[in-house]
Amino acid sequence: MAELATSAGLPRPEIEEGHDCVTVRFRRAGVVLSGQRDRDHVERKEAILAMLDRAENGLALREIAAKLTPDVSARQVKRALAALRNLELAEPTGRGMAARLRRLQPGRGKWTPNTPRGQ
Repeated sequence: MAELATSAGLPRPEIEEGHDCVTVRFRRAGVVLSGQRDRDHVERKEAILAMLDRAENGLALREIAAKLTPDVSARQVKRALAALRNLELAEPTGRGMAARLRRLQPGRGKWTPNTPRGQ
């Protein structure tokens, strides 16, 4: 299972053996996607979430784009931010050039790691 997760570009799951059970923990990874382009998209979303976790007052689009690698276009950043908003992992505050994106705390939005897809 761990090999399949890492070969798909996902974080390695934690496997813990108990007395009479096995616990497998999967860390935040979003949606399982295939192909290098999709892995890059997942990694980009993970990087943005990590940035937002560290920013108390959120970050503007230009700040997020500046902190990502130079080969990431503004359109790619906007797509990743839209995906995070759709998953209710981040929310915008403000409007226009003053808009900032901030991280939603787990359980605050509709989406949680245990929510089935499509709900």
